[in-house]
Amino acid sequence: MALNARTLWDIPELRIHLAQFLDDAQLAVASAVCKSWNTTFIPILYSQIIWNESSIGRKPSKKAVQTHATHIRTLDILGFVREFPFGDSTNIEDLYLGYGSIDHRIWDQLLKLIYNNPGLRSVNIDLLTDQYIYHREIMEALCHCKNLRTLSITLETLDVDMAEYLFNACSRLEDLTLDILKFTGMESMDKWTEFPNIRILSLMVEDGLSSRQQLQIIRKCPQLRSLFWHFSFKDVTCKEVCEAFSTCCLDLRELSLSSPDSSDLVGIQDKHLSQVICSCRELSKFVISDMQFGPLSFQSLRPHFKSLRNLVLDRNPLLSGSMAQEIMTSCPLLDALSIVSLKAKDVLGVVQGESGVINIEGLTLHHPHPQDWICLNLTSLTVYICGLESKPSEWQRSVLKQLARLEKLELLDIGPDVPWGEMVQDGLDLRLASGLDILVTLKRLETIMFLRLRQQMEEQDVKWMIQAWPRLRNIHGKLHYNSSRNKWLKAILRKKHISTIEDDVYEDDE
Repeated sequence: MALNARTLWDIPELRIHLAQFLDDAQLAVASAVCKSWNTTFIPILYSQIIWNESSIGRKPSKKAVQTHATHIRTLDILGFVREFPFGDSTNIEDLYLGYGSIDHRIWDQLLKLIYNNPGLRSVNIDLLTDQYIYHREIMEALCHCKNLRTLSITLETLDVDMAEYLFNACSRLEDLTLDILKFTGMESMDKWTEFPNIRILSLMVEDGLSSRQQLQIIRKCPQLRSLFWHFSFKDVTCKEVCEAFSTCCLDLRELSLSSPDSSDLVGIQDKHLSQVICSCRELSKFVISDMQFGPLSFQSLRPHFKSLRNLVLDRNPLLSGSMAQEIMTSCPLLDALSIVSLKAKDVLGVVQGESGVINIEGLTLHHPHPQDWICLNLTSLTVYICGLESKPSEWQRSVLKQLARLEKLELLDIGPDVPWGEMVQDGLDLRLASGLDILVTLKRLETIMFLRLRQQMEEQDVKWMIQAWPRLRNIHGKLHYNSSRNKWLKAILRKKHISTIEDDVYEDDE
């Protein structure tokens, strides 16, 4: 029997597939078509609720939430709330709590919500308030969530009682984030022998839990694959860290490190980073900033080039241009890269003091055909390309040809890392007259950033971007150093719904 159009749309699986392409307003319209469509689309419409007093006009009504409470699977509660219509919700799986100061009646309802949803799998608590008694009760309630797998906690203070509830729950967790300003009363981690299921761990503790104690937590995670750690070598040795990584965290693949000592670089020397990197078997992600990543660390990172997918080396003054160029030509799997800077001469293979090869402006071309970048899977690239000022135009065009190879780029940031208010002239010139059209291959580009890099675009340059990059939605940087000219160009972009940001401040609503 042939299917007519009505019979076709009566297939529930097809309607469910259609729903993923509809926004809330469209889902509401679809749910009103008929009874069978209502049965399909109402559970999807109410599966995710964002509840915020400032969302009036966009959020569903209190009555609607109460009527469809059992359909809620994801609930985000943001800021101060006066109404809490979730008493009948019993099927919530993902919960985000971001509160300011609230009264005790809401806390009581919130606690009941946690106890009434035993299927909770992910909880994100961002409670920078002074209502510590309620924090303790929430931690106790979370201990009863037997299906809890992901927990993220941001608190001002975590006392020893709350910590005990927390670490008792860690036996079930797979993903734990602790962003705590101060631990109090925590003397030992010996009570807990192992956190056997934790694969993703983020530790950001400012005070009260030493780096050595935090290392104890890391040691207790034999399945650990991803670690973000804000730590200091002041109260733990590099040897202890390396021993823990090499013997207790054999599956560690993603490592992100930061330190409170970044201002004076105490204990974050190149040799320490080198040893830490060597203690990891195979890294797919490595993220650091404000550290002395130098020749030793670079040498230790080389064996990981073939497996790296995400590499961030921000604000590392010892990272040379030749190192950056080697990364670009040696890491085939990279999809995200952020490095301080890359000199044009390193891209071109230009060195001083050689003969028998092409001479350009007193320098010589080391490789007449420079090695191509091979990280063709990059979707995000942050690199300030410098050393172009007063150089032949072919230098910039050669650099742009390398960028044009990265056809999967969605975000490109070529701005310098300089203090707010400064403007740098040495960098890529984004004009058609300087070869901008070479980047026509970047059809997926959504965001281009050149904050604090002096530009002098004209109307034809901006219109070319709009036409050549159909997905472009955000431009960060001043289009022209002349304010009136810049304003005119922004107006052209605004008509195409492309936002502009200058010095980290939105400027598209003048």
